[in-house]
Amino acid sequence: MLRLWIVVSSALVLCSVYGIQKMEASPQTPMIWSENGKHFERVMLKYLWPALDYGNKVGRIYYSASCEPNDKLAVSFPRLNVRPPSNKKIGVAAVQDIFRNEKDVSVKEAGADIIRVRIGSVPDTLLRVRISTLVLTPEEQYNYWPAILKIENAPEVQSVMEEVKIRTPARVISIGIRQPADGLPHLPGVIKNVTMDQALDLVAKTFRGVVLYGVCAPPHQFEIRFANAGDIYSTLNE
Repeated sequence: MLRLWIVVSSALVLCSVYGIQKMEASPQTPMIWSENGKHFERVMLKYLWPALDYGNKVGRIYYSASCEPNDKLAVSFPRLNVRPPSNKKIGVAAVQDIFRNEKDVSVKEAGADIIRVRIGSVPDTLLRVRISTLVLTPEEQYNYWPAILKIENAPEVQSVMEEVKIRTPARVISIGIRQPADGLPHLPGVIKNVTMDQALDLVAKTFRGVVLYGVCAPPHQFEIRFANAGDIYSTLNE
């Protein structure tokens, strides 16, 4: 695989920086530092991956938090009191068990293989945006990060981002670009008439991982991340 460094900034993804007026993120957790946020996310993934039967089911995590002190870096994952699922459970019951000590977390099964976890009050204005057509390049079809960036940059999504005054933080992403080959998981070349949320579901199901959608304020911004099997297995070994 060819490894590339991608700098994703507000300018690159055409996200305008404005004062937020229309979209309320309703943060539920105290401000925490980036390394703490990463720690809480790693612990959650450590318990979540076995509960998802190691990729036989996929996860969608939606969360609300306060922005980090340096708001240009990322949306920090909230502090959670999570526990390993008891009795070697798998599926939605196991995921519910992980968050048994958290009152502001809901866990629901969506279809046969998607489990949604909602942490706090997460606005879904962007998630409901309907995208008429996504035409994916081969790199976007076979790689989840380029696909996610394509979804974020769909004209319909960008229009609503400008309308409700929300942005994405600047990000530096190191990714290995997988070249198309027979037998590799990949998205279709054209995706039509889907919401942003449905498009992210498709990414999660295609690449068998966990898509995280976080929102923080102030300033109002959102971030989408993907944890694949390699990321999660490295977490399990920490």
